[in-house]
Amino acid sequence: FLVSNHCSITNNVAYHALEKLIYCVGNDNLIEGNSFLGRPVGSFTDAYRLMGNRNTLIANYAINTNGGCQILNGAQNRVINNTFINCKQVGVNINDDNSIGGRNLSHNEVIGNYIEGLRNTAFSGVQVVTSYSNVDFIKIEGNTIVGIDITNGNGILVSNPNTFLMENTIIANNKIDNCYNGISTYKAKYSNINNN
Repeated sequence: FLVSNHCSITNNVAYHALEKLIYCVGNDNLIEGNSFLGRPVGSFTDAYRLMGNRNTLIANYAINTNGGCQILNGAQNRVINNTFINCKQVGVNINDDNSIGGRNLSHNEVIGNYIEGLRNTAFSGVQVVTSYSNVDFIKIEGNTIVGIDITNGNGILVSNPNTFLMENTIIANNKIDNCYNGISTYKAKYSNINNN
């Protein structure tokens, strides 16, 4: 599905897929209760991609994917209570890719998801990387992140490789198991990291 604005996409299934089930290029969409079943060797990309603002991805499922969900260039998106299993690279990847018109990432939330890596891969559970603009308020809370025989990667990575500010980040009440690094933060200011 290629989604624009103000849509509801619910209870769809992709079986042995190589590409995304839902590619959301728009605002104010609800994506709920969908299932993405990649091939046993894994798909080429993430199961769900959001490029816009105020989208909600809730109670979806993905197995055998490169990544569960990717948020590119959007603010006020919510990724809640999803299950992503056998992710080769990143469970939830949030970044402001300037090559496709980077935009602000403020007020994105990743809450209550179950994310599991694929054996023997450099996997990150939740990753937020800003390289285009300042970011105010990111919430990563109540997630369960499980790595499997990991030799590199992070449970949670919040990174700002440039000079932009990343402020008011909340990383709280997450369970991180068997990951090479638990939580890695770079240049996070005025943040609340607790009870993980």
